[in-house]
Amino acid sequence: MESQENIGKVLISKQFPNTIKVSLSSYEAIYNTSIAEKQYLVLKNGAVVPGEKEELIDLVLKFAEIPTFYEYKRIISSQELKRIYEIDALMKTNFVTINYPKINYYIDEKEAHVILQ
Repeated sequence: MESQENIGKVLISKQFPNTIKVSLSSYEAIYNTSIAEKQYLVLKNGAVVPGEKEELIDLVLKFAEIPTFYEYKRIISSQELKRIYEIDALMKTNFVTINYPKINYYIDEKEAHVILQ
């Protein structure tokens, strides 16, 4: 599972008489993002997978240099993502009437900017 960092849980069970069942589940998607003009979901552990969910806000990742291979890989640490998620939750709790479509996150600087409409 090292090569696919989006896998959160693997369950293996034996089903009689001669079958092995393997169930995989991914980490929860918490943001949308776009890298090299393709849409991705940012998972709770910082990995990205192709896709987009309308109900999620955009996390715009600002790289000094875009990584070469990033699909199904962790491109942001889970600690950094947790801080961003906490800021997002505080904004939604304390500023209920303010709508913001995206958060810009500067990877090298470890700096988040909440973009207001």
